[in-house]
Amino acid sequence: MNRIILSGGFAVAMLLTALGVSQGMIDAEAGETMLILFPALAIATIRPDKCCASLKGVFS
Repeated sequence: MNRIILSGGFAVAMLLTALGVSQGMIDAEAGETMLILFPALAIATIRPDKCCASLKGVFS
């Protein structure tokens, strides 16, 4: 259930960012960058064991 709530939070953040860009409240370039970064942050936050597994060998 925790993953669903966290995923919903990221979805709302992406929707509000897109709405802010379309209304001119957020700069288009900054909004585009945020919309690229939000999914990456969501994956890293929701499933850190899966996305960071390849980095464990590098930093250990």
